[in-house]
Amino acid sequence: MINKFPLLIIIINISYISLSNITRNRTNYTSFFYNSTIETVNNSNFDRVIKKGIKNPYLILFTVIRCKICNQVIKIMEKVEEYLIKKNSNIKVVKVDCGGNIWTVMRFDIDHIPKIIYVENNKMSYLNDNITYDNIIEFLNNENKIKIPFPKPMNYIDFFKKIFNALNEFLTDYTKINGIKWNKKYTGLVIILILIIFMIIEYYIMKYCCTTQRKSKTHFHNKKHHVHTNNEILKKKNQ
Repeated sequence: MINKFPLLIIIINISYISLSNITRNRTNYTSFFYNSTIETVNNSNFDRVIKKGIKNPYLILFTVIRCKICNQVIKIMEKVEEYLIKKNSNIKVVKVDCGGNIWTVMRFDIDHIPKIIYVENNKMSYLNDNITYDNIIEFLNNENKIKIPFPKPMNYIDFFKKIFNALNEFLTDYTKINGIKWNKKYTGLVIILILIIFMIIEYYIMKYCCTTQRKSKTHFHNKKHHVHTNNEILKKKNQ
């Protein structure tokens, strides 16, 4: 099976980083979410908030900004959160934006979205793909959930290994369909080529943005000077 989603997430994140560097705005990407009351966690605070589900169990929704289906699921999760509050349950509900948090996505092997996992006592369980209110409640009440160990935080080596394996799997399966045998050693070259392409794109985008900004400043300065000159002429006429 060709697992394209991690590759899509990699591209989204590289694009996001590039745009963030250009706009100098690294926090407003969460504003594209449906205006939800559910807490959003990210790479930097994930472990601090979740704490492996030891203090409180957590129901975590993995989603993507500007996704209509994801926003519908977020509304369902809000109803689930209301149900848990009324029940005085200690289960907390949070969401993760896959587009801006590649470390967390790769760490939990999120292969499609939306995706829901349940974390409790250093163990976690995946909800099946049929995400409805009734299924989520049934899932939470099921004491025989299949539990797997909570993954450890990734270091840079683990992170790049996952990227390499995901890309290598994709290229191997894709070339096999076309009757070509893919050599694993070329995967690293493809990664380098992709990074070079994105660096070139970012360079020209930044060059364009800087040129536009300089023109805008020059226009503003000329306009200000013109107004100042007109004021001096009026003062002389009044004298």
